[in-house]
Amino acid sequence: MFIIMIASECAPVAKVGGLGDVVQGLSRELAMRGHAVEIILPKYDCMRYDRIWGLTKTFSDLWVP
Repeated sequence: MFIIMIASECAPVAKVGGLGDVVQGLSRELAMRGHAVEIILPKYDCMRYDRIWGLTKTFSDLWVP
């Protein structure tokens, strides 16, 4: 199954509260069970880009009001 998670945070890249830990743990568990998982996050200025594996630029001018 192909699963896309859209969240406001994901540990350890962008983490403020418990949601980041939940998104990380759930996506890791689903991937271990054989599912293809992708996570979509907002591009914050303070993100830790050195901890992102497989980062790709998909859109350069996407506007979301």
